[in-house]
Amino acid sequence: MKKIIMLTTLLLVTFNVSAQQDKKARDVIAAYETAFKNRDFEKMKTLLADDFSIAVYETPSTDRLFEGILERYYLLDSLNVKSVNTVEGETRVQVTHFFKDQKPHTSTIVLNSGHKIKYADLLDQLYKVDRYQTSELIVKIPFEMLHESIAVKLKLNDSEDEFTMLFDTGADGMALSPTAAAKANIKNIRDHSTSVVGGTANVKISSGNTIRVGELSIPDQNLVVFPQISKGFDGIFGGNFLSKYITRVDFDTQKIELYSFGEYKGIGTPTPTSYASGVPVIECDIKLNNGKEAQGSYVFDTGAGYNIISFGPFVHEYKLDEEFKYDYLSTNYSVGHATQTMMGNYSQLQFSEFTFYGVSGALQAYQEDNKNWASNDGSIGIEVIKRFNFTVDLLHKVIYLEPNSNYKKPFDFTVSGLIIGFDADGEMQVKTVIQGSKAHASGIQQGTTIHAINGYTAEELQLPENINLIKTSNAPLELRVTRGDQSMQITI
Repeated sequence: MKKIIMLTTLLLVTFNVSAQQDKKARDVIAAYETAFKNRDFEKMKTLLADDFSIAVYETPSTDRLFEGILERYYLLDSLNVKSVNTVEGETRVQVTHFFKDQKPHTSTIVLNSGHKIKYADLLDQLYKVDRYQTSELIVKIPFEMLHESIAVKLKLNDSEDEFTMLFDTGADGMALSPTAAAKANIKNIRDHSTSVVGGTANVKISSGNTIRVGELSIPDQNLVVFPQISKGFDGIFGGNFLSKYITRVDFDTQKIELYSFGEYKGIGTPTPTSYASGVPVIECDIKLNNGKEAQGSYVFDTGAGYNIISFGPFVHEYKLDEEFKYDYLSTNYSVGHATQTMMGNYSQLQFSEFTFYGVSGALQAYQEDNKNWASNDGSIGIEVIKRFNFTVDLLHKVIYLEPNSNYKKPFDFTVSGLIIGFDADGEMQVKTVIQGSKAHASGIQQGTTIHAINGYTAEELQLPENINLIKTSNAPLELRVTRGDQSMQITI
């Protein structure tokens, strides 16, 4: 008898909780109906979750989108709730919208555990996104590595010229050089001011352009004309793929695969990402050589030619510049805009389940106007990213990371004005000699093969701890090198 009473009590409690959840959900939908009828975005905004999204777009960019929908979409006559189901903290409410002079539209509105709206199928579908269809492969696009960056051949508008474009996940759209813009028959150009790393730039902007890759056409694309584009490229693009397709980049096969949005199971480790700033961002932990740690939001940026940079406001907030042992000062260029940086080593870089040690990187000098453009804390560049085949699925806010054949390759490192890398055979070579450094004064040249530094061989210097011993030593730098047919010792 006791068991029957306990079971009955449990069922009553469960029923009451379920009834309460059902009522709360219906109250939210009633408020949604009223706000939609009255085209009242301010009221609608109070119903939305912090991570509310329309297709791939997140708060705050969804504010403009939703406000525009309320202003211009069909007038809502009424709304009918067909069912309410709560599973794993989410409540799915199936509703029928009755718009004036339109056929009834039945779809789902999803609420989070706090009964705030996460997304609504109706809004997704206005941006041609269906979360429930099976994702399908659309096209495979070959790429090559040019200047250590992803280079893709595209055609634009009605031009038969092929343009060499840098695929830049850190770019929310497309940019062309003035020469390429003239060849691509770009029209409707107007003046515009845009954010770049370090500040703003005055550019020309154009709308209504079409990207063509093989049989694939992507219409209605905006682009800007920048006075300066990375050497060897006609332009850059990024969000043009990421915002419309699940985008997989495979460095082993040198292919970009585009899939339709929908139910998709990626290869590799799923890593949460945000697209709130118009570019994919992941959470990273960094550690300096003195043990100081900081966590920030870093852009996943294939267009950046470095390992990692921390932006000025983040550097200023954590006082990283006061504790960073730098090797030399440099200048970072972003579409022609220059900012001062300190180059040195991060003791550790960690994101998702992956950890790298002894990664050379930069801290950007802080300026008060940095706050105008730095919506994120830094950027992870191609030298780290190319160690993974990756998939960006912005609809589900995830990047899949799969270690590839580059994963275990040693990083370049900096010491005494030299940037030293490892070739395919594991030998050390001078990649860059910093102008004005002691290394430059010693006469050492780019391309020089280094056999040992302070007695450490190339194999031994693939271990970050040995590099750190050299960098923290006060002893002169003793390099055993080969120049032409001659072996020699150079002291810096």
